[in-house]
Amino acid sequence: MRLSAIIVRLAELGIKLPVQTHVDDSTTIADADGSEICVIDPNHQRDDSTVFEITALLVGLINVASTPVAKTSLDPSDIGAEAVDIANELGAVLQGRNTAACFIALSMVLGASAAMAERPDFDGMMKRIETGARDSFLRTMREQGRG
Repeated sequence: MRLSAIIVRLAELGIKLPVQTHVDDSTTIADADGSEICVIDPNHQRDDSTVFEITALLVGLINVASTPVAKTSLDPSDIGAEAVDIANELGAVLQGRNTAACFIALSMVLGASAAMAERPDFDGMMKRIETGARDSFLRTMREQGRG
């Protein structure tokens, strides 16, 4: 099941996002209204500090997955770091999937993005994409000892 489908299904089940740790028990995940969703390690098989950390990580994961990224403007110095973050997120989502389907999906995203731009520059954009893809490919091949 895709992450977006999971988030939609949680909403359909009446879970209000963002989730949080329950006010009375930091090993329980609750929805935004404080209603309990689940208890982490109910049989006390792990030490408390580990359970608290697992709970916090799961809360963070659900909230990050359910929060749309919206920025009205980017600081140019942040674009490189943001691109790396987005590439890592996309890589995790696309891992193991059909390469052609991934390229088609990315082209759909790029097309939709260009449609929102005041003056889309497909030629410039495609040159940068091709160069970036080739550089990443060659770097990865070298890192794997295959290039």
